[in-house]
Amino acid sequence: MMNLKKKLNNQKGYIALIAILIIVAVTLAVGISMSLLSVGQTQASFTEQQSRQSFQLADGCLEDAISKIKRYDYIGSYYLNLKEGSCNITVEAQRISCDLTQYPAPKPSKDYRIIQITSDVNNIIRNLLAEVYLTGNNATLNCWKEIENNYAI
Repeated sequence: MMNLKKKLNNQKGYIALIAILIIVAVTLAVGISMSLLSVGQTQASFTEQQSRQSFQLADGCLEDAISKIKRYDYIGSYYLNLKEGSCNITVEAQRISCDLTQYPAPKPSKDYRIIQITSDVNNIIRNLLAEVYLTGNNATLNCWKEIENNYAI
């Protein structure tokens, strides 16, 4: 009888130990899953922030291009390398429809400029296409749109 009681107590100890190990394993798995989810969300947030920075850089480069058009009636391409990232800027003496959804073929024009901007912040690319109307020494932004990477004027 005493041996049977001792055996049952030993088995209860093993059962309790196995139950504790299972609980620890499940808790550890849940903790690791939550950590990985948190890392993924942090990376997505960082990419979103860089995408906004790339768009803001493209907007700033558009302002720079408009300034060059006002001062020098600039036509051509140039590159800006800034601390935040870089921009490729192309200015052409053409006119497009301000409905930039279809990307119609540009038409040559002495009173209009098309500006295409490609900004890059840590390999996050944003592209803008804009049309500027010229009157004297003034350049007015008619329209702009963010465009796909593969559009060329």
